[in-house]
Amino acid sequence: MEWGVDAPGVQPIYVASSDVPQWHIDRVSRGHEMAAFEWGNYGPMQWWIVGTGENEAADLDEYYCVLASERRSMGDETRENVDGLFMDLRENMGFRHCMERDHNIVIYVKDGGAGLSIEREKDFDESLLMITMASKNPYPTHADYEITIFHEYFHVYQHAHVMTKNESERREILGNGAVWWMEGGAEYMGQLLYSRAYPEEGDQEYDEWFTLEERMKWKIGAKNELLPGERMEDIVYGERQNVGYDLGSWATALLIHKYGEDAYLSLYDDVEDIGFEEAFSKSFGVSLEEFLEEFHEEFLELPLEEQLKIIPT
Repeated sequence: MEWGVDAPGVQPIYVASSDVPQWHIDRVSRGHEMAAFEWGNYGPMQWWIVGTGENEAADLDEYYCVLASERRSMGDETRENVDGLFMDLRENMGFRHCMERDHNIVIYVKDGGAGLSIEREKDFDESLLMITMASKNPYPTHADYEITIFHEYFHVYQHAHVMTKNESERREILGNGAVWWMEGGAEYMGQLLYSRAYPEEGDQEYDEWFTLEERMKWKIGAKNELLPGERMEDIVYGERQNVGYDLGSWATALLIHKYGEDAYLSLYDDVEDIGFEEAFSKSFGVSLEEFLEEFHEEFLELPLEEQLKIIPT
């Protein structure tokens, strides 16, 4: 599967630890199908689904490292002995380095959550988009789980539109990794898709269902967590990143309300060719700084009932 090409019908690979039930895998598969139908089917794509047992997750992590070592050892035919390849992949340097990494699959049992990993490097022909889904924070029996699937897949959409294999260039092209843009966009688009798929609680079977309006009410409270003189775009990944997630979702909602969903999505068609700020101006007809000023100085000062008018019901 070619990077950056929408390939309808091509299926991702699903890999799960041995304690993950089939219904859980099916839920991830269904979520992928819905997201890919909405935003395009990009890849090469793998979903790694982690259960609740640390031993099972450790086995899955070892399997991941074997596959990763194999990919890297075969990735560049012009280099002999990539990553110190031996006959047994478990004995090579790449495998040992993988097994010793800080953020491994077992962490998902302990902390929960989800995340996208990207393997796209100049020394290797093959690329990979890999989403890992845990079994808590959120739980697979909660509505938030499918929203998280959508959120992570929207990151696939974002990255699939950038062809470079240079990591620092990729970061710059995608708005210098701004939390409000990358995470806020994925969060709102995930919430929006879920609200369209299940407009009523009875349309779905999971716990903790809420309307889009209710969820966005919670998120606007993040404005009260900004420090004096601080703005949304100052927030970086770390302990306070949720402020960027939540306010960024509102900024995304405002962009889509004012300029349309097509304008928002089409920005990614141009972002690598002309750069993030130029693509922003082309899509929305205002500069990035003008929009951020409006968001902070005008929109965030409105009463809640006025802010909620931009949220589809």
